[in-house]
Amino acid sequence: MESMVRKLYEVPGRIRKLKKGETVFSEGDEAQYFYIVRSGQICVSKSVQSGRTLALRLAQCGSILGEQVLCHVGDTY
Repeated sequence: MESMVRKLYEVPGRIRKLKKGETVFSEGDEAQYFYIVRSGQICVSKSVQSGRTLALRLAQCGSILGEQVLCHVGDTY
């Protein structure tokens, strides 16, 4: 897995710096990009009908987010 992440670093792209609490993508958005966490951490969460927010995953340095775009064109997050 780590060697795959290193190869993905070579794919042309751009670095996006986020501020604490900033949203990368929302559920239902068209999946256009994948993201590699280069530093820090990102909490992947989901809001449910009761109004609560569930933490689904804590992505840390080296983690990939939105990877379905690599296999499924036209998908949503």
